[in-house]
Amino acid sequence: IQYFSSQHPETTSHLNSFIENMGQLIAREQEILISDKNQQSHEALVESFFAQLGSTPVNTPFLLPGGWRNSRGVGHAMIYQWIKNEDGSLAFSIYNSGAGLSEGRPA
Repeated sequence: IQYFSSQHPETTSHLNSFIENMGQLIAREQEILISDKNQQSHEALVESFFAQLGSTPVNTPFLLPGGWRNSRGVGHAMIYQWIKNEDGSLAFSIYNSGAGLSEGRPA
């Protein structure tokens, strides 16, 4: 691993960022599942996510799990991403690799 890191620092950096982002995504999903299981209001959870988003550094992804499910229980997961720009505005992206992909239009 040390050899790979020294020979391919950019790739290693991207992989580390990916692993960190997936860890944050899993943690946020667990928060949502716990809130659902305890039948708690989602208001506190949403406020927590807004606070986390507000404290996220510029150009750092803030990810939330999401997705859709129809009345038959068929659906799939998606990932919602916000990135804070230098001017404080937010860029929003939806990552969808399943059903409905052909219906999406770049914004």
